Amino acid sequence: MDAQFVNGLQALLQEISGASSTEAIQKATTTLNQQFYSSVLCVPGLFSIAKDNGNSAVRQLAAVELRKRIPKFWGELDDSVQQQMREAILKVIIDETNDPVRHSMARVISSIAKVDIPNQKWNNLVQFLYECCQSPTASHREIGIYVLDSLFETIADTMEAHMEHLFVLFKSLISDPESLVVQVTTLEALGKVAEFVEPENRDEVSSYQALVPSMVQVLQKCLATDNEAFASRCFDVFSTLLILEAPLLNRHLGELIEFSTSVGGNEDLDEKLRIMALNFLTWTATYKRGRLQKLKIVKPLIEKMMPITAQEDPEDIDEESPSRIIIEGCVDYTRSQAGDIVTLVCAGLSDGDERVRRASCMALGCIADELDDEIASYHEKLLPLIFNLTNESNVVIVKYAVNALDCILESIGDPIVNYLPQLMERLVVLLDSGAMEIKPIALSAIGSAAHSSGEAFAPYFDAVIIRIKQAMALTGDDDVMALRGVATDMASTLAEAAGKDAFLPHLDETVQLALQGMESDSPLMRESGYCYFGVISRVFKDDFSKYIPFIAPLLLKTLRMDETVEFGFGLDSINEGDLTGSGGNDDEYDDDGPINVNTAVADEKEVAADAAGELFANATSGFLPYVEDVAKELVKLLEHYSDTARKSAIVALFTFIRTFSKLASPEPWKPGVPLVSF
Repeated sequence: MDAQFVNGLQALLQEISGASSTEAIQKATTTLNQQFYSSVLCVPGLFSIAKDNGNSAVRQLAAVELRKRIPKFWGELDDSVQQQMREAILKVIIDETNDPVRHSMARVISSIAKVDIPNQKWNNLVQFLYECCQSPTASHREIGIYVLDSLFETIADTMEAHMEHLFVLFKSLISDPESLVVQVTTLEALGKVAEFVEPENRDEVSSYQALVPSMVQVLQKCLATDNEAFASRCFDVFSTLLILEAPLLNRHLGELIEFSTSVGGNEDLDEKLRIMALNFLTWTATYKRGRLQKLKIVKPLIEKMMPITAQEDPEDIDEESPSRIIIEGCVDYTRSQAGDIVTLVCAGLSDGDERVRRASCMALGCIADELDDEIASYHEKLLPLIFNLTNESNVVIVKYAVNALDCILESIGDPIVNYLPQLMERLVVLLDSGAMEIKPIALSAIGSAAHSSGEAFAPYFDAVIIRIKQAMALTGDDDVMALRGVATDMASTLAEAAGKDAFLPHLDETVQLALQGMESDSPLMRESGYCYFGVISRVFKDDFSKYIPFIAPLLLKTLRMDETVEFGFGLDSINEGDLTGSGGNDDEYDDDGPINVNTAVADEKEVAADAAGELFANATSGFLPYVEDVAKELVKLLEHYSDTARKSAIVALFTFIRTFSKLASPEPWKPGVPLVSF
């Protein structure tokens, strides 16, 4: 092994692990990619550093980088080097005392196994892991089951052949006497095993069902110790089991429901744990409806859930709470009872106790958001009461009332014209002089009114566009920027409602304001800008092309943004004992998981992809010079961890294809034309 190569590689990893600025991290990363990670020597070099470096942060970084290089370079190594590394890594993972490093090395083992085992190599690995899982040392059992669990992500077909032995092993590990880590990891491994259990294989179904009580006991331990992270992982597994075809939970579903109901209703528990339990009940009602009816527990279940709906909610409308989970979870079952619900809500909206009025507004907002058409049909009963509540002195009630109003206005349709004078008078007052937390909701409600009323909104256009442009120029704290973001969105909504001719005098100014907003450090402003550009291009079509040279570079910049920098090594919160700064996930720097990425950037890329499709479809001539570069970035986005980002990329690419087809002016397809063979 080239000592100079390894020393240079190690120096750069140490530089990254101790860096205090993103610029230093980016510079070192560029050097690594260009001078080290392009060579097969990086594999034994990284392994040497992961094995021997005295700094655990550097060892983990080396292990993470090593795993990334295995798919490309492992096959290029000499057989002797491969064998030496196989033997050494099994010893290293047993001797390593730092959990994050061990887990990162476990991922390396899994990555090597993905290449080796299908080629009939490393045949002793599974036996080694079995021995680890049966070791009297808890740390050995932890790493054994962790690697086994990770193998199901890489070589599931091979592991499926060991199913009978795995059930025996998991039966022991799920009841580990010392380590909750072993128990939770075993439960997660069982979640992966479940995907390979065929419904007609009665022996495997029975074996799995026999383990469910022990799995529930693991979840109970997590809740008893307030271990939110472990409890979340357990609930994820149980929720997955609900949607599988094999009836793995059926035998114990009644007990699981009773347990989750008890957790969800226990106000002494952490609210996040209660929400997990209630979400499980929601999934159960969705995917196991027939089983619920057969168990005859629907009525007592509802009776136990009802008191939860009366519990206090957080002020933030978008924040989850147990009562909101219950209300939202029962929406589909209450669709046919919308009239009865509206009667109850109306009584609450006019109740003498402001707590009841507040709760009724919140409930109406939740239900209207899900049953928009049904609730909007009762506008004659609801809107007068909501209008009255917008005059209350209690800011929280006004906020909930305007939010409920916004939900109803989105779906009310033509009847909105009867309410526009009173509606706009009140909403404009709230936008001008209401509390800052109410202003974005009021502006959103104005946008919903404009969208629903169309041409009837014309008398209010001038007054609203002036206020929107003022809000689009605001600077200040997060609340102010939230209002500016909503204003940017609403500008395009207003353009769609008013039409091209009415909005044309304001186009240049609003485009400039949107571009200025996107120059800020706020991802929210960039997202709002992309939404504005996408929608406004539908209004102005190719007349919008003159603005594309200013917008396309921003799109490309967003689509090329690095999502890992802000969560990389070198942050002040990181130290050797706690690589996450807060006792977080052991795979903090594992690029397979979402924890090491900036999800705000992922959201921004999703919105940018949506805008790219709209811009090419509508402002085609202006976007054409940029379409190749943007398409390349969208193709890369197809591999993104975020399913919504991938979906936006797919939709945008299909829009590109459809637009190119229109440009080609193809002959209309005629049925019966013979196929041409090539």
